[in-house]
Amino acid sequence: MPSNSPIPGAVSLVIAITGHRDLYREDFASIEAEIGKIFKALTGRYPKTPLLLLSGLAEGADRIAVRAANTASIPYMAVLPMREDIFRTDFESEASDSEFIEQLNGAVRRIVLPVAEGSTLEEIAHPGPARDLQYERLGEFLVNYSQILIAIWDKKRTGKKGGTGDVVAMKLGEKRESGRMALSRMNGNGAGPVHELLARRISTGPEMPPGVKYTVVHPEGSTAEDYDASYKLLEQYNADVAQNATKFAAAAKSRSDLFEGAAPAGLTLAMEWVTTLYSWADTLAIHFATRSLRLWKAVFAFLAIGGVALTWLHTLDGGWPTLFAYYACLGLAFLLARREVKGRRRDRHEDYRALAEALRVQFFWMVAGLPDLAAEKYLRKQAGEMVWIRDAMSECGLYEDVLERTGCSATPRLSLDTPGRTK
Repeated sequence: MPSNSPIPGAVSLVIAITGHRDLYREDFASIEAEIGKIFKALTGRYPKTPLLLLSGLAEGADRIAVRAANTASIPYMAVLPMREDIFRTDFESEASDSEFIEQLNGAVRRIVLPVAEGSTLEEIAHPGPARDLQYERLGEFLVNYSQILIAIWDKKRTGKKGGTGDVVAMKLGEKRESGRMALSRMNGNGAGPVHELLARRISTGPEMPPGVKYTVVHPEGSTAEDYDASYKLLEQYNADVAQNATKFAAAAKSRSDLFEGAAPAGLTLAMEWVTTLYSWADTLAIHFATRSLRLWKAVFAFLAIGGVALTWLHTLDGGWPTLFAYYACLGLAFLLARREVKGRRRDRHEDYRALAEALRVQFFWMVAGLPDLAAEKYLRKQAGEMVWIRDAMSECGLYEDVLERTGCSATPRLSLDTPGRTK
C-alpha cells in the first residue's frame, strides 16, 4: 500500500518496467503516451485497485515510465540494482544524473539491492560479469514483485544476463524450472503478462520505422482471461475495503487482537503494512461471514414459516390466505438464497479469511526474525482464486528491508509490552 494510497488496507496492482536505455529521443513522447494508455486501461478496468510502478530509474525506458506514472498520478518505487553512488557512474551526462536524483526523490520508497553472493563492491563498480549479475538480480526482483511487466524494446534477444530480453523471458516463465505451471505467480516464479512496446534503439540502427507498436504476450499455457479473473478478485477486495472504509473501530480491534492485548513497539515498515492489511482482511471476513449467516437464517426462517402455513392449509383449512403465505415465504426464501449466491458473501468470507490468516503467519515470521515471505510458500501449486491472495501478500516484500531478508539470523525484531506485565 503506497504511502499516498487513499484507502487504508488496499492492495496494489504492481507493474514493473524494463527496457532499453538507448532509445531515440524523438520517440520518447510516443512511448510515454503508450504507457499512459496502458495505465488508463488498467485504471478503467480495475477502478478501485491502486496501481504501483517499480522502476530501476536507468536512462531511457525506466525514466519514461516514471514520467508517464507522474502524469497519471501513479506512485512508483525506485529499485536500484546497486548502491546509489556506484549506479550513478552509468549515466552519460550531468543532466541525466540530475534527472535521476529528481525521480529518486519523487519515489514513495527506494529499494537498494544487496551485492550478489560472491561479488564485491569493487567488482560491481566496474563493467563486467559482477555488475551484470546485479542487473540480473534487479530483473528477478522486478519480475517476482510485479503482476504485470511493461517492456520497451526491439524484441532482439542478445542473451545478456539482466538485459531486457532476459527479464522478458523471466516474466513469460521461459526460465522457470521444468514442470512448473506458468499461470500468474502461483509458483512464486513471477510469470505473468508482458505489455510489449516495440521501439527503436540507437545501437541497432534506425531499421525500424518510427513509432511504437503495442502487443500483450502471456506465458505459454495461460490466457488473458486467466489473469483478468485474478485481477477482478483483487478489485473485488479493494472495492469491499472502499465500501466499508468507515469500519475503523472494527479494523482497530482486529489489529489489537493480532497483538493479543499487548502494545507493539519497534514495528518495521513491512510489519505496519502487514498489520494494516490484516486488520482490514479480518474485518471484511467477519463482516461477510455475519452477513451470510444472517441471510441464511432468514432463508430458513421463511422456509419454516412456509412449512407452518402449508400445515395450516391442510389441517386447519386455512384457505387462500395461508396458501398465499406459503408461496410468499417460498418466493422470499428463493430470492434471498439467490442474492446470497450472486453476492458471493460466503466465498468472499473464505477468501478474506485465507488472506488474513496468511498475513497472520507472515507477521509472526517477522516477529521471529525469519527472512521468508509467506507469499512464496503459500499453496504454490494451487491455481484459481488462490493466485490473487498470493499476489496480495507478495506486496509485503516491497516494504521489507531487502538486506534483512537476505540475512540468516533469526533475531526477533519486535517487542510486545502488555500493560501491567513485569519483564
